[in-house]
Amino acid sequence: MSTLINGRFIKQSMSGVQRFANEVSEGINGTIIVPPKILSSGLLGHFWDSVILPVIAISKGNAHIVNLCNSGSIFYSNQSIVLHDTFYEDYPEWYSSSFSMLYKSLIPRVIKSSKHIYTVSRYSQRRISEIYGINEEHITVLGNAVDTNKFTPVQAVDDTEILRSNNIPEKYLLFVGVTQERKNITRLLQAWSQVYDKCGYTLVVVGGSSSNFGSPKELEEHIKRSGNQVLAFGHATDLELSCLYRHAHAFCFVSLAEGFGIPVLEAMASGTAVISSNCSAIKEVADGAAILVDPYSVDEIVSAIEMLLVDEELVNSLVQKGLKRVRDFNWDDYARAVNLKLEESSFEQL
Repeated sequence: MSTLINGRFIKQSMSGVQRFANEVSEGINGTIIVPPKILSSGLLGHFWDSVILPVIAISKGNAHIVNLCNSGSIFYSNQSIVLHDTFYEDYPEWYSSSFSMLYKSLIPRVIKSSKHIYTVSRYSQRRISEIYGINEEHITVLGNAVDTNKFTPVQAVDDTEILRSNNIPEKYLLFVGVTQERKNITRLLQAWSQVYDKCGYTLVVVGGSSSNFGSPKELEEHIKRSGNQVLAFGHATDLELSCLYRHAHAFCFVSLAEGFGIPVLEAMASGTAVISSNCSAIKEVADGAAILVDPYSVDEIVSAIEMLLVDEELVNSLVQKGLKRVRDFNWDDYARAVNLKLEESSFEQL
């Protein structure tokens, strides 16, 4: 059976989902089919998924399509899908109404037309099973990973210039993520306002906003009002991001929910201590290598930050545990799991 990989992600902006697709697709035994730019996003992107790519697959002897980015055809049955999370169902208020309505309608139909589902964490596996009534044995858990040549504790030659040209202070903590409600930056900023005067550190915020997620303007205004307490970096290249991770005293990622949480691994791989959330997939990803807090509790976030500011032994312990934990995740393993599933004779409709 020939395999086609839906290459719509290649023409899209990079996020965790697109990074997963870029990395895993390199190891899947199949041909990547890339649409024109105009068919890479929005409703035309879904038209590519549901109609144009299946027509190409039919022309190639009903080839199997692997969809890596939360979408697929509602008509073509010889396909599989990677569904990274179910937050459009669990927390529709975090998204624009058009986005959540579309995915609530689309995903059940794509699943019904699929032979297999993949996801990136046991947490997401459980939620997909509960919401759509699918036995967990029909949902293969893959995962995410990081490039440890890029995200590393070893200082790069460009680090000094990156820090200087962006006015990054010597003492800072780091947040990375889109400024949307799910990332919980409001509570992080509330916690930081209680810590800042005592420590003399700055909170560096990396990331932008997305129209799909209805990022509230008040978050950006809050960051601006914070003055020297917070430095809004905006979007960062991978080179800039890896530099910011490894020079940060700690990484604060107290998201309300994640299907995986790639930034947690990026920080760990960079040799940086992590504060994160005790919920969703983050708990299984961190697995004892981070301080975990209730993301709804500003007091817990404050306490965790204060601990890492004064306890050097704790920081060093978390750094070592994080570097070890990162080795448990490998892109090649996930591609291999997809290839094994494609070879199974029992690869039948759900």
